[in-house]
Amino acid sequence: MHGRVKKDIVEPSPEELEKQKETVRLHGAVVHATTAYSPRSRWEAPQRLFVLGEVRAGDLLFVHMPLNTTQPFGSAIQATGNATIDWLKAHGRSVGAHDTAVHVAMVVDDAAAFVVEAVRSGVRTRAIADFWADFPEGSRFFHGVLSPHVPREKSAAAVAFALQKVGLPYADSFELPSPSHERYYCSSLVDYAYRSALQQRLVFTEVGFPLMFVPKSFWEDYYRKLNQSLPHVSGSNPTLLLHSSRVRYSQLVEDGSIFAPTG
Repeated sequence: MHGRVKKDIVEPSPEELEKQKETVRLHGAVVHATTAYSPRSRWEAPQRLFVLGEVRAGDLLFVHMPLNTTQPFGSAIQATGNATIDWLKAHGRSVGAHDTAVHVAMVVDDAAAFVVEAVRSGVRTRAIADFWADFPEGSRFFHGVLSPHVPREKSAAAVAFALQKVGLPYADSFELPSPSHERYYCSSLVDYAYRSALQQRLVFTEVGFPLMFVPKSFWEDYYRKLNQSLPHVSGSNPTLLLHSSRVRYSQLVEDGSIFAPTG
């Protein structure tokens, strides 16, 4: 633990340890495989080991970046995440750990070799080794699983929806996607993928979530550069999905410990 104190750490059971015996190589990085479920459920980015339990297509990966390494945009997303937690509490959601996220991506395959994500350059697929490398030292990663259990064919449909959107532009103004102007930001890609797969109007919340813009001065300047005013629309953000009652998440840590699910 290198002198760090962690709460709610779950020690792997003997059965889990048995599953973790196989070691393979992926892109020159060590990948400890859980053969009973996924051949690549433990990843090591260069100089960084992350531990993940069972994983399958349609699972979510959330990213929290330390404030001292984020650009103003990322810092604003984190501030908005804190406001989102307050909104969730006001609407009856019990939030344990006050974790925030600046990004969310969807696992494409059971081997967890790729993710699909919406980034500033547009919707794309990304090799998992490159995904880890996209974020600075000190970033925290969370593995999210939809709860209650989503049938495999439904999660596969969500992945298929997201993959169909590869190449579409990023929704810079966080607008709702429409047939004539279809574009996505990171959490809206995940949100609409599961709306489509589950045929539900809302998946991650029970009521519409009004987009929040904190700090207001940053977002006013942001939209001014887009020649727009602050919108008053519903939508989502990574922290909203992270703390949704439909998501159970656990933190990946670099020293090999596994945090208990907190979401």
